[in-house]
Amino acid sequence: MRSITRFDATRKLQGMIGQDLRELARRHDITVFKKEKMNKGWAGLTLEKALGIGNDRRQASNGDFWELKLVPLRKNKQGNWRVKESMAITMIQPEDVVRTPFAQSHLCDKMKKMIICGRARKDERESSSVLLYVNSFDLLDSRFWETIKRDYEWVQQVIR
Repeated sequence: MRSITRFDATRKLQGMIGQDLRELARRHDITVFKKEKMNKGWAGLTLEKALGIGNDRRQASNGDFWELKLVPLRKNKQGNWRVKESMAITMIQPEDVVRTPFAQSHLCDKMKKMIICGRARKDERESSSVLLYVNSFDLLDSRFWETIKRDYEWVQQVIR
């Protein structure tokens, strides 16, 4: 597995806008369906393979300390693209959340520097899925830090 900077990964992904991820998955031997059950993470795995960063299930960030996230998009009644569903940032272990301050958490690590991609699915079988959007998000440079930190601390209290 090689390391790639977030800048280089973003630039490479932006160059892929308009590509069908199903075709890219086929070229990289990514399983989309197995026994009629869809591999929900196939599109993200496909982009990771295309970037050459490999696929893993660790809670650590991808690449050079950045995180890649991919969300499905759909058109609303006005014809504008909108996020179809919420985006999972990381799985949590309650005991880790209780003892870990937000600034040292897996959540904070992943949100510090993300690349967020959006894709459009043609149908439920995802016979085609086109990459539409690529952009960077940096929690450290955003107005959301305090809100997310407060939410994390609320989750800590609920777990306790």
